Amino acid sequence: MEPAATARPPARDRALGRQLRDDLEPHHRAMAAAVARATATARGIDGVLHVGFSTPPAGEIVMKAAEALHTSHPDLAVEICEVPLSDPYGQLRKGEFDVQLTEFPVREHDLGEGPALLTEERVLAVAASHPLSVRTAVSLEDLASVPLLTVDGEVPDYWLEQHVPTHTPGGRPIARGPAVTNMQEALMLVAGGKGALLSVAHTAPPTTPGPASPTFRSRTRSPSATAWCGGPRTTPARSGPSPGRP
Repeated sequence: MEPAATARPPARDRALGRQLRDDLEPHHRAMAAAVARATATARGIDGVLHVGFSTPPAGEIVMKAAEALHTSHPDLAVEICEVPLSDPYGQLRKGEFDVQLTEFPVREHDLGEGPALLTEERVLAVAASHPLSVRTAVSLEDLASVPLLTVDGEVPDYWLEQHVPTHTPGGRPIARGPAVTNMQEALMLVAGGKGALLSVAHTAPPTTPGPASPTFRSRTRSPSATAWCGGPRTTPARSGPSPGRP
């Protein structure tokens, strides 16, 4: 399938997108430095920067930066939006996002990606009633004992295999559960015992009833980085323009 054509975003938004891509870090002190540099770039500029995020931890990072940036430069807005599971790169390609903080891997010829900014442990979210819920850790072979929720939508095969593998490392088949399109739907089905979900730690808030999330004994980790339109050797400043947005 050919990717949608993209158009060059405004220079002010592209500059800020590049600044966030280069500077955002998972720790608060690094976050403060990133915001300070983004503010310097934004000084005297009015506009909106659109940022997508794929996981709650990534969304929290972007939100903290956006709040601090708005305080120091109230005429600049940073709008953030969760990326749907069913279409992990579609909004970025359509120009609805200037930059996106997303989980690896990203193997799209028309998308560039930066270095890892955030690394989270992977967990297996299961219903509180499931036998695996009482464990503090599970192995990848345990995936054969519970159906995994799958994703319904425009998702690349490699992305689907990363999030919903078909077999364990030992070759045992992994059953499929219901298909979902977003994270809230997935957590609801997990809590109801309809299947399990491979996700990063802190996907569900601590007060969410139902799902339990044992970690993997192998300490499997999932890095996240920024992605943008324009191919692997470009930066957001060289990306194509964003149709549909001024």
